Amino acid sequence: MEQGEVQKGKWIINCLLKNNRLNGKFIVTDKNVYYDIDNVFSATGIGGADGLIKFSRAEIAKVETYSAFWIFKRFRITLKDGKEYVFDRGIMPTSPIVSLLK
Repeated sequence: MEQGEVQKGKWIINCLLKNNRLNGKFIVTDKNVYYDIDNVFSATGIGGADGLIKFSRAEIAKVETYSAFWIFKRFRITLKDGKEYVFDRGIMPTSPIVSLLK
C-alpha cells in the first residue's frame, strides 16, 4: 500500500481473467484497490503465482453484481478506460465488497 492509505477491507477471492482463475487477496483502501495474486488455476493445471493488480478507486466507472449458475456470487469492476475485472466469491455474498467500491 502507498504511504498514508487506510485499509477498508480485505478478502480472499477469485479473479476471472483471460480464461484463468486467479486466487488472491482483494484489498480495498480509501484510495486504491489491490489484488495480490497467490495462485493461478488454468486448463493446464494449478500453479503458484506472484503478481499484483492495482488501480485507483477514482478510475472505477461501474461496479455490477450478478450470479453465475444461480448460486455463485460475482461482481464486475469496469474502469473508465474500459478494462474489466470479474471477481467470484463462490456462494459468499458480494455486498460487503461492492458497498465499499461504490
